[in-house]
Amino acid sequence: MLSRIAPRRRALIAAVRAVEQLRAQSEWQAGQRLRHVERWKTTVAHDLVFTTRYGTPLSAENVRRDFRKALELVPSIEDPAAWTTKELRQSFVSVMSSEGVLIEEISRLVGHNNTQVTERVYRKELRPVIQTGARAMNSVIGTVEVSLGDMEPLFSVAEARGGRDA
Repeated sequence: MLSRIAPRRRALIAAVRAVEQLRAQSEWQAGQRLRHVERWKTTVAHDLVFTTRYGTPLSAENVRRDFRKALELVPSIEDPAAWTTKELRQSFVSVMSSEGVLIEEISRLVGHNNTQVTERVYRKELRPVIQTGARAMNSVIGTVEVSLGDMEPLFSVAEARGGRDA
């Protein structure tokens, strides 16, 4: 089941789990509003989903700090301080790609006017493209059993992160 939310730029259908988390955030925010009633800043411009404890917009530093705190809760992430919020966007694009969503659709979801930036900058998962090519060639020249686990990566982790060390 999906739920509809309407951001300012475009309508978006969100997964139920995302909507549940947004509702939990809204409840937390309502509690903060009551807890800090004298200091709470409510204006039309500040009618935001994510705010400081006093209802003001989050600064970039607030977002980075809270993002890294959240990553510290993920056992498989060794160095949360090395991550940036841009990697959320890259991960989203890569997951959508690996799930077989058309690149044109992914570009629209992330707000790009065309697929060039989506493909060049954000999509790091190429396995669906590799699989499609392999399936096409197998139908032309015959089938060879190959496990996806046997495939060598096309680029290193450092290359996938834009040249930064892994």
